[in-house]
Amino acid sequence: MFHVRGPGTNFLFTGDMNLQESNLTRGAAIPKHPVETLFIEGTYGNRHQPPREQVVQLMNEKIDEAISNKGKVIIPAFAFGRSQDLLMELVRGHQIYFDGLSNRILGCFLEQGREIIPRFEHLEQAAKRCVRVTTPKLRLRAMNEAQIIITTGGMLDGGPVISYLKQLWNDPRSKIFLSGYQGEGTNGERLEQHRQLILDGKLCQVACEVVDTKQSAHSDLGSLLTFVEKVQPRNLVIMHSEESEAFRQHLLDRFPTLNVIVPTIGTSYTLDGS
Repeated sequence: MFHVRGPGTNFLFTGDMNLQESNLTRGAAIPKHPVETLFIEGTYGNRHQPPREQVVQLMNEKIDEAISNKGKVIIPAFAFGRSQDLLMELVRGHQIYFDGLSNRILGCFLEQGREIIPRFEHLEQAAKRCVRVTTPKLRLRAMNEAQIIITTGGMLDGGPVISYLKQLWNDPRSKIFLSGYQGEGTNGERLEQHRQLILDGKLCQVACEVVDTKQSAHSDLGSLLTFVEKVQPRNLVIMHSEESEAFRQHLLDRFPTLNVIVPTIGTSYTLDGS
């Protein structure tokens, strides 16, 4: 997020943001100075997300269920941020095997994150308690011994998760947690919509339970409206949204005098930034 102020210029650009603090990041700060024009992301400008505590409770319940049935829990997750956040959230009560590019990023966080990660000591403890899978031998051990595996890739199209799925896709005792957005045409979307995966070129009907545990680093509608209410801009420009018109209507319902702009390609706009 950055605020550009000067003679005739007063713009705030949010970029991707979230008002809520996570294990790894602080919540977005409210600007101290007045804002004339706000450029705000609208990724989730037409939906609400469940409370984090509710999702964590669901994960723990499903983990206990899988373990009691002698199954495993596979958690495909994005390498940067999501994997480490899940590790910190779940390691308190469970032995976790941590696989993929996430390990290198975890190493970077440990080396450079002390001053910026709000719960850094918790991250250090989580890194010590998990089994970091860095060799084929450890991956085989994970397949044989692990109860919970957090691994890349998050959309199930590549990475170590494929080797685990090849072994577990037909196991009704096991569970797959979908922890993030699944892009159109990905294996993750196919699993989410149809409980199917393409493995080694073959379409497999998955017997594992598929559990939606998605949480986003983006603010949902409620948080976006709260941010706008606190900033009180005169103009607002929606960016990074597939539901811009719906978000625009929510904004106008809440702030009838706000000048809300949904940019279109090839159109120019003149805004008074004073």
